[in-house]
Amino acid sequence: MSGAVMHSQPVNKEHIMEYLVILILTLGVTAVLSIWEGFVLMKLWGWFIVPTFGLPALTIAVAIGLALTVSFLTHQMRAKTDESPTDVAASLFGYGFANASIVLLFGWAVTLFL
Repeated sequence: MSGAVMHSQPVNKEHIMEYLVILILTLGVTAVLSIWEGFVLMKLWGWFIVPTFGLPALTIAVAIGLALTVSFLTHQMRAKTDESPTDVAASLFGYGFANASIVLLFGWAVTLFL
């Protein structure tokens, strides 16, 4: 780095713990919501799709996987209008990467029950 001065700041353990708690809560909430959405999809499918179209009923694991897939394909994130274009791009990239990673992780976990 030519001419740039790097200042190293001590790692704040409180911030690390805060981020860790947020990560664990996010994973936990995502898991619970994924199961709930899969259950709701399984019930709706059984009530409406099975009798109407004669298709087979969904298992909870397949319903969770299908709900994750539909959610992943249709979710839209809105950018804040008061941010700079660089901040918006970084936020969208970071969120998109994190969202896809979490969906992939839970999707893989669901395949263990198929």
